[in-house]
Amino acid sequence: MLFALIAIECSDPLAEPTRQLFMLPYAIPTKYYPLALFALFSLLGGPDLGHAMGLGMGYLYASSKFL
Repeated sequence: MLFALIAIECSDPLAEPTRQLFMLPYAIPTKYYPLALFALFSLLGGPDLGHAMGLGMGYLYASSKFL
């Protein structure tokens, strides 16, 4: 559920153009921030199907293809 909300928030056209992922020295484009966060969590704890599904549902909802 959290990844879906993050994906919806980051897909907002009025959002900041970049975000910084924790302590990484470079900024990530806001559009790809949820994917980078998912990749980081997958590296630390292994991939989780629920997180991936939430991420996909958030992007679908934000693009208005799933209403």
